[in-house]
Amino acid sequence: MVSFDKAEQFDGFSRVRVIVSDEIEYSVGTDTGRTLTLNCPWGTQEIANNILQSIKGFRYQPMTAENALVDPSVEIGDGISANGVYSGVYSLETKFNSNLPTTVSDPADEELYEEHTYVPKSEREVTRKFLEFQSQFKIQEGKISAEVEERKSDTKSIRATLSVQADQITAKVNKNDGSSSTFGWALETASWRIFSGSNTVLKADKNGLEVKGVIRATSGEIGGFDIMSNYLSYNGQTWGGTNTTGAYIGQSGIQLGKNFKVDMHGNMTATGGTFDGIVKCQSLIVDGQTISPSSVRSGIGGGNSYTSSGWGNYSASAVATNASNGNTALRVLEGTQYMGTINLRSGTFQMNGHNVYLGTIMVNGTQLNVLRWI
Repeated sequence: MVSFDKAEQFDGFSRVRVIVSDEIEYSVGTDTGRTLTLNCPWGTQEIANNILQSIKGFRYQPMTAENALVDPSVEIGDGISANGVYSGVYSLETKFNSNLPTTVSDPADEELYEEHTYVPKSEREVTRKFLEFQSQFKIQEGKISAEVEERKSDTKSIRATLSVQADQITAKVNKNDGSSSTFGWALETASWRIFSGSNTVLKADKNGLEVKGVIRATSGEIGGFDIMSNYLSYNGQTWGGTNTTGAYIGQSGIQLGKNFKVDMHGNMTATGGTFDGIVKCQSLIVDGQTISPSSVRSGIGGGNSYTSSGWGNYSASAVATNASNGNTALRVLEGTQYMGTINLRSGTFQMNGHNVYLGTIMVNGTQLNVLRWI
């Protein structure tokens, strides 16, 4: 070594800045010492933290060792110790003669940045291409693809891709914002799909349209029913409408035609009905009269009627344990009916096919009431 020069050590490193783009950078440390700034389009906060942990407190030592005898394999970036000073190799000049003397130097800031500012390759790529967005367009055999990515931070990004192949075209958007999500569509040889993640939410093929999930509509038509604001209508029917061939399904209830409807409270209105099976009710009103489980009121016509004694087939309505009605005829058509006292003032009733009615006879000048059998 012909000569050796050194300068004062720089302050130790206390901060690291990792620049990703003009809008994104990661910083860690304090301003008590020097700051190491580097450009990396793939930088993250974790990378900045790890770099600071490795160099925190390190003091750069400018020095020059002229015509030193060093290992020929030494490269820029390696460490070297000369005259008791350990530093890095940042400038290397070798003379190719018998001893291969090499001048190694670690220049100061003024020499490195003021005379000629060095822009590393990664920074040139950021300036030319990356910035906030990264885009790619590839033409391969059997495939054309385009991709655009917007990166907001190391945990937030949006990427959109379009792929054109012989048998399908797909487009999707991936979002990474603390939680990942994917949404897109695929035009295939036999169908067209819209998907969210790995789930198909809509599919159209030769058989029709298939939807999985929530459907909301305030207009349109489905199965012949018109979709109104809050109900379905067939043939223009409304609640309480008089359309004989229409149907209504909505918030008020269900109505079929004009003669049948059931409201939300369970009340049914109909002009007729046939029930095959058991019909249970607490009370029944017929012709304005109420039938309770324990009795049958007057005003009932023919048909099956119920009393506390059981079932029978009656043509009129004065049936009870004790029946008294001067203006009501009572006829047992079939079955058996047990009764107590019958007070008959007028009219007739039948017994075994004969009419029995109230009459009078005179005996020795005295009028007597009798039952007559015809």
